[in-house]
Amino acid sequence: MSAIGTRLALFAAIWCSPAVRAEESTGIDWQRGVIKAMGRGAPDLNAPSIAVARAAADRAALAAAQRNALRILEGATLDDGSRVEALFRDDTALRARVLGKLRGVRAAKTRYFTDGGVWIDIEVPFAILPPRIAEHLRVPAAQDGGARDLAPDAGAAQGDGGERPR
Repeated sequence: MSAIGTRLALFAAIWCSPAVRAEESTGIDWQRGVIKAMGRGAPDLNAPSIAVARAAADRAALAAAQRNALRILEGATLDDGSRVEALFRDDTALRARVLGKLRGVRAAKTRYFTDGGVWIDIEVPFAILPPRIAEHLRVPAAQDGGARDLAPDAGAAQGDGGERPR
């Protein structure tokens, strides 16, 4: 096999790996009616054992995924054209209710790494959100045709609260 063929095969293997593709699976899945978010947890290198480090990384990854789900929801548009973020600014009690619902969400998929790091995917169904939000979420105009089913992650630029495992 030539050097170019080897590099191409390596690139294809890396591109298709779940760790690389996981970034693309965050956002709002309008067809299924869920918010998909991912969080990463880095291990505590000073922990007395790998089990303790992994448990802490697991909690950190879940908290990061829940924060990312909130950011994605805040970036969503409502029927009247406003964003959920503006609704949360005006109604802190509603934001607190949503945070409570997000804390109850558990991992849909967990990936453990040899260094003790953890990546967690969560799915938040619209059904658990308060009706004031769930019934008024609007599919972005660019996605009405059904070409894509995931909205971009509104909080991607703000980070996900964790480190990439090595």
